[in-house]
Amino acid sequence: LDEASARVFGELGAFAGGFDTAAAAAVCRRETVRQTLDLLVSHSLLQRLPDARGGTRFTLLRLVAEFARQSVPEAERAALRQRHRSVYIERARATPRRAADTLADDDANLRQAIASAVADEHSADELCEAVERSRADDPQAQALMVVLSELLINGAGRPELAAHWAERALERAHDDASRAMSLYMKARIAWARTLSPQDMRPWLDEALVL
Repeated sequence: LDEASARVFGELGAFAGGFDTAAAAAVCRRETVRQTLDLLVSHSLLQRLPDARGGTRFTLLRLVAEFARQSVPEAERAALRQRHRSVYIERARATPRRAADTLADDDANLRQAIASAVADEHSADELCEAVERSRADDPQAQALMVVLSELLINGAGRPELAAHWAERALERAHDDASRAMSLYMKARIAWARTLSPQDMRPWLDEALVL
């Protein structure tokens, strides 16, 4: 690969679970990135797949993606993660509720963006609130809130904020399984906040029944 193509390849490691051409152009800061994507496909570094609406998505195998991420200079990785987050914040904001299913292909990238926000000590609230507004009736929005709660408690040590998002997830629980998951997360957060086991028992008891 030439230097420019190798750089694009490395930056594509920011994605999780696939991406479309527009997202690649934004994250890699290339207005005309499709030719490079096709080149990477021809070198078996990238896979081309159809999406649910007849468009085209690209994905990297897990080991290839890890190699791509490691090829990006350390000094540039935080900015790369920020560009990735920005793409999915804007997509969530721009997607109306009636067309929320257009974000379905991007669940893995939304989770990746939340995880990187927490890891980089940025607020993930902006992204989660945009997802919540755009996907009011989508159970995946509730699942993303649980993911954020877990990351905040395990990766960032922020139990108060984790408790806030766990409560939001519980409010959005759409069936017994999602309610049980939210209750279990509330109990884990309570344990981390050194609350009494008696405080956790009602949540765990209900989760076990569900």
